[in-house]
Amino acid sequence: MSKRMRRMAGKVIRILTGRQFLTMVGLALVSSAVSYASSTSTGLPWETPLQTVKQSLTGPVAAGISVVGIAAGGMALVFGGELSEFAKRACYAVIATGAIVGAGTLMSTLFSASSAVIAMTGGF
Repeated sequence: MSKRMRRMAGKVIRILTGRQFLTMVGLALVSSAVSYASSTSTGLPWETPLQTVKQSLTGPVAAGISVVGIAAGGMALVFGGELSEFAKRACYAVIATGAIVGAGTLMSTLFSASSAVIAMTGGF
């Protein structure tokens, strides 16, 4: 390389490693990230799957499954004869899960509101 090219390369390196240049690049990156983040109005990426799960847990299918679970767990306890302790606890878990899922559906059916809304407006 010639002396002129070396001097030019030295100047470019000094400019690129200078504090002012690095500050300007950092501010440009931060401001572009902030403007990109503020321009999206779709919400967080996990909101749509969580909304789908919420609708699945409070819909008519969930109500039917909870009724079948409560009935099957109750019948197993009543007509099961000698069940082991594990089987009894499994039946209790099925009944409790069915009651919890069914309660949300029952509340939304009776009061025409979501159970989450009822819980939040209950007052402090």
